[in-house]
Amino acid sequence: MERGAAVAAGTAGGGLSEDAASESIIERRVLALMERLVAHPGNARFRARLLKNESAAVLARIAALERAGAATGSMPTELPGGFDAALLPPPERFGPFAFVQRIGAGGMGEVWEGLRDDGLFEQRVAIKLIQPRLQVRAAEAFAAERRILARLEHPGIARLIDGGMTADGRPCLVMEYVDGAPIDEAGEGGASEGGASEGGALAERLRRFGDAARAVHYAHSRLVAHGDLKPSNILVDREGRVRLLDFGIARLLGDEADALLLSGAVTSAFASPARLAGALPSVADDVFALGRLLARIAGPDLDAELAAIIAKACAAEEAVRYGGVPELLADLARREGHFPLAARTGRGGPDWRYRARLFVRRRWKALAAGGALALLAGAAGAGLLLAERQKIEAEARFDDARGTSRYLLYTLYDQLERQPGSLELRREVAQTAQHYLDRLAESTWAGPAVRIEAAEGLLRLAEVQGSPLGANLGQPERARANIDRVLGLLEAAGPAAPRMLVAQARLDSAWLAEMVEENTARAQRDLALSFNAAEPGSAEGNRQRAAGFVLKAIIDQWDKHYRPALADADRAEQALAGDASLPALILMARAAEARGDVIWYGGDTRGAVPAYRQAVTVLEDAVRRYAGSMHALRRLGHARWALASALADSGAVREGLREIERSSADLRRVVAFDAADDDARRHLHISENARGGILVQAGKVDEGLALLAATAAERKAIWQAHPGEARRMRDYAVEMKPLADLQAQTGRIAAACASYAEARRVFELMDKARRLTAQDRSDQLDNILKTQEKLCR
Repeated sequence: MERGAAVAAGTAGGGLSEDAASESIIERRVLALMERLVAHPGNARFRARLLKNESAAVLARIAALERAGAATGSMPTELPGGFDAALLPPPERFGPFAFVQRIGAGGMGEVWEGLRDDGLFEQRVAIKLIQPRLQVRAAEAFAAERRILARLEHPGIARLIDGGMTADGRPCLVMEYVDGAPIDEAGEGGASEGGASEGGALAERLRRFGDAARAVHYAHSRLVAHGDLKPSNILVDREGRVRLLDFGIARLLGDEADALLLSGAVTSAFASPARLAGALPSVADDVFALGRLLARIAGPDLDAELAAIIAKACAAEEAVRYGGVPELLADLARREGHFPLAARTGRGGPDWRYRARLFVRRRWKALAAGGALALLAGAAGAGLLLAERQKIEAEARFDDARGTSRYLLYTLYDQLERQPGSLELRREVAQTAQHYLDRLAESTWAGPAVRIEAAEGLLRLAEVQGSPLGANLGQPERARANIDRVLGLLEAAGPAAPRMLVAQARLDSAWLAEMVEENTARAQRDLALSFNAAEPGSAEGNRQRAAGFVLKAIIDQWDKHYRPALADADRAEQALAGDASLPALILMARAAEARGDVIWYGGDTRGAVPAYRQAVTVLEDAVRRYAGSMHALRRLGHARWALASALADSGAVREGLREIERSSADLRRVVAFDAADDDARRHLHISENARGGILVQAGKVDEGLALLAATAAERKAIWQAHPGEARRMRDYAVEMKPLADLQAQTGRIAAACASYAEARRVFELMDKARRLTAQDRSDQLDNILKTQEKLCR
């Protein structure tokens, strides 16, 4: 196998041949020894000591593998010599892909380089092709691998492109081709020769390990355990990007029917005791393999902290290991920041000397300036006085809380936000950060500076939990509690409170009050206080003012103060001039949307189109510039919905239909990124509801009404699953009314009257619960009552 052209598909089946794997005792021993020999190439003394007491059968098998490897350039765990002749030549092509050259072989088949040559576009791929002699068993395994790969869409996992049967009846998988080197051999710039000691600075190697671990965690979030993590299955390409390969013996967690996949041999140097004993792959096994991989990557740079992390990850008992990949990554981050490791925490917590030593590492400059280092050095032999010990330990614990909360909210959370399927984990991170920030805010001896720092952290947490200004976790009640707490801390700080922090807290409060709590009086009061505290001039200050003007435009529009609302939107855009950051682009688009809403509700539907089109253009630019931002994509889907509605209502129905289809496609991508994202589903339902209406306008009446009925039914199911949430109740009622309107307009009177009755029932339930707003009473319920009186007697 060419080392510079390692392949995304890995060695087919992930290990030794089926015949060799049947001699399980010898093969496991041989594979373990080969892994260690490969790690020490050319070291005759190590080889002699390692093989001194091995049996003749083991030595003969090792010799055979080495002869095969020397003859073919293959990896030691690939197809041994003698089997090549049994491999049939490949077909000329599979679909649009031509077979170019064989680049690897394994126990279940071969891996070929493929090239798309149908003239549409060029694409280099890796094609896993099954061995004819294993047709029945391996076909089932390939089908299972294909099902697993279809669940995984992540930048750190090589993509499945196609799959099926070749012209001569052999199953195959077409994978993304990764031209790279194993993670323990890659140099600083990406794929290159060299072992761990040559593979760039330790920090860079640990960064790559973190990228690989996050890809593994994503697979776990999709209920997939890899089962055979090792360096050759984790490549680093020439741009330094890490890619996880070869799910040939992976399995769906909880699916015991996957046992057939385990017929491929695992790499014992990275396999947990349970896997070596034949157990199905699990999260705990992947954590074990990551620990072994971390040891390989660290190489001679291994320190005591890394050794503790590795020992915990590779503990023989699963209960002692990290509970999952995030816990392992969190300990690596603690090591980097000089905070106590979970791996070194006993039942009574970390030893106070350990905490104090890390405290000194974090704060050595300040301690040196105050002479505290001399105190610590002088007391090391004689022992610290009890009071001094307690003080240092308390300060260390307090510093831990500060550092951990900042790491959780400003580093880990931002990293997770870019990872698919991480919403539930981000909620757990936010909850943990809440615990640490509560400790800071409630400390009886913390000074004003620490309380202001706690306020800053709590505000960031509130924005993460439920700020309508950005992507959030859908927890507005928690956001409100933290914002009010922040305002209390800042008021207590008086003039010492940073004006920009005060302005942001009031701004967040105003947006939450207006957009979620429907408390316009509070929104206006907090917005005025935010403007008073704002300090324009900096990019952040200008964005604060722009966000304030956008909210003011929304409030003015709902109050039918259309001229001031247009001026507010203009001021927002002026404040953002020249700022191409993601928050600025999103605010620019919201200002354009606000202008479109003002024109729309002012009665000029056609005149609103340019403003909505501007919002779409700005957000398309944001999605191009910041490709990983699901928030930008969500806002783009929303802006397309507004544009489509304006186009259709102004007579451009065909263009409106194209735009609403794009809206739904954008929002489906957001939902696919994280199935737990209820807000994304809510936006998708709104878009699909509008698509149903536009289909009716386009003359596709049955298709449109069926879509509207389906989205309403989904909304009803969501409400019934969360009966205590008024917003979900309203979502259902609001979708029933346009369905009823369109049923009436198309002559389906009986169906329309039934839909009006259902919408009225739900709105009246909201009214009884005192959750019906004046706006909904006027625009929804009163309108339904009047229509029923005319139509449904």
